[in-house]
Amino acid sequence: MATAPRQSSIISSGQWRNNKTPLISRASEVLRGYPRASCSFIGSIHDARRASGLLDNQHNFAQETSVEVYEATRTERMRQFALDEASGIEYLRKIRQDRTPSDPVLRILFCQLEEAKGGTSFNYRVSLSSNFAKQLLKTFDITPQFTGALLGEPDYWAPGDFASLDEQGNIQRLEFCCQQPRWAIHRKGAPWCIYMAHSFSSNCTTYILVCDAQQTRFDIVKERLSDILNADRKTWTALSDSIDPFFLHLLITHEVFLDAVPSITKLRHQLYDSLDRVDRYAETAAGGRKRSELEELTIQLHVVSQETDRMSANVEMSSMIVQRLLRAHERYRGNVDEVGKRDSVVKTDDALRYLAESIESQKRWLNSYKSRKDIAMNLVFNLVTQQDSATGTTIAREAKADGSAMRVIATMTMVFLPGTFMSSVFGMAMLDNARWWLYVALTIPLTLLVISIWLIWQKSERLSQLARRLTRKLHKEGKDCVV
Repeated sequence: MATAPRQSSIISSGQWRNNKTPLISRASEVLRGYPRASCSFIGSIHDARRASGLLDNQHNFAQETSVEVYEATRTERMRQFALDEASGIEYLRKIRQDRTPSDPVLRILFCQLEEAKGGTSFNYRVSLSSNFAKQLLKTFDITPQFTGALLGEPDYWAPGDFASLDEQGNIQRLEFCCQQPRWAIHRKGAPWCIYMAHSFSSNCTTYILVCDAQQTRFDIVKERLSDILNADRKTWTALSDSIDPFFLHLLITHEVFLDAVPSITKLRHQLYDSLDRVDRYAETAAGGRKRSELEELTIQLHVVSQETDRMSANVEMSSMIVQRLLRAHERYRGNVDEVGKRDSVVKTDDALRYLAESIESQKRWLNSYKSRKDIAMNLVFNLVTQQDSATGTTIAREAKADGSAMRVIATMTMVFLPGTFMSSVFGMAMLDNARWWLYVALTIPLTLLVISIWLIWQKSERLSQLARRLTRKLHKEGKDCVV
C-alpha cells in the first residue's frame, strides 16, 4: 500500500527523483573551430566533444534570438537595446571587425532560460538561436567552462578563473564565470549564471548573464545598472567603482545574498518557535506531557535541521565565490598601471572584502543556529528517553505487583490442594463408611509434606543460583590473575 508523503516536509517525497538524467550527446569528432580553437581552452578540464555535443543539440536553443544589451562608455550615457536574430548577427559582425582600442566600455548581454523538457540537455532552452549562440561564443572567445551554464546546466563546481597571456608573457585577458547559489531551492528555477571577460588591450569588459525569467532579483539588477550607468558623466568619479571589470559580479553576488535574507529570517523564526515549544514541553509536569506533541517537535526540529544544513551549504558556496573573486581581482589589480583606475580598484577590493566578511558573519549565525538546534534535539531525545524510562518503570512495578499476587495464589493453592485431593478420594462410594478423623489424619501430614517439598525445591534453586554466581566470580578472578 502506498504511503502518503509526510505533511511536515517542504518537498514531497520523490520530487527530485522524477527528474530525467541530462541528455548529453558527445560530438563524433572535434572540429577545428570553437571550442578547441578558443584561447581559453584547457585540455585537462575542458571536454571539446562534450561542449560540441551540447551546441549541436538544437533543442537547447530557441528558434529566434532575443537578447537585451546594455552598453556604456566614459563619454556617453548607457545605451539599452534589444537584439533579434538579424540584428544580433549584425551586432556580432561589427564587434569582430572593430578590434581597435577605444574608450573604456562595459557591455552586458542578458539571456533568459525557459523550462523545456523535449529533448533538451538540462530541461532548459536559452533565448538564443543555435547559430547566434555559436557565433557569440566564437566572437567573444568565451571559455568552454561556460558552455553548460549558458544552457542551464547545474554547476556544483568551483567558479572558473582563467587568464590568457600575450607573446611577451603579460596578461592580455581575464575571464571569470560562476553560478550563484539558489536559495529558494524549493522553487524550481535556474540560478544566475555569470560570465565576465576583460581585455587589457581594448580596455573593454563583456558580461553575459543567464538566468530564469522568474528570477526574483533580475529586474532589481537591471534597475541598479540603469541607475549607475545612466548617471551624469560629470559625477562619474563618484561612481568610479563601476568601471572596474568585477563590479557587476560583485553587484549580483550582493543581490543574491540579499535574496537569502528572507529565507534565513524564516529559518530563524522556525528555530525560535521550535525552541519555545521545547521549553514549554520541558516545563510541563510529567503527567501532562503528550506523546503526540513530542513527535511533532521531533519532526519540526528535523525540518529545521534540513533547512539549516542547506543554507549552510549555500553560504559556503557564496563564500567560495567571493574568495575566488578576491583572488581574481588581485590578479587584475597587479596588472593595472593607470593612476585613474586605482580608485575603482581600491573601492571594488574594499567592497569584496566587506561582502566576504558579511558572508562569514552569516555563516557564524548559521553555525549558532545549528548548535542551538542540536541542543534542542538532545533535550527532546532526553525527554523521550525519560518518558520511556518512566513507562518502563511503571510496567515493571505493575509486573512485580502481579508477580506477588501470583505467588500468594500459588501458596494458597498448595495449602488447599492436598485437602481438595483427599476430599475427592473420600467422596468415592467405597469410602462412604470411613470415619471423619481419618480424613483429618491423612490430609494434615500430606499438606505438610507438599509444603515441605515446595520449600526445599525453592531453597535448592536459590542455592544453585548462588553457586553459579560464585563459580562465575571465581572463574573471572582466575582469568584476571592469569592476565
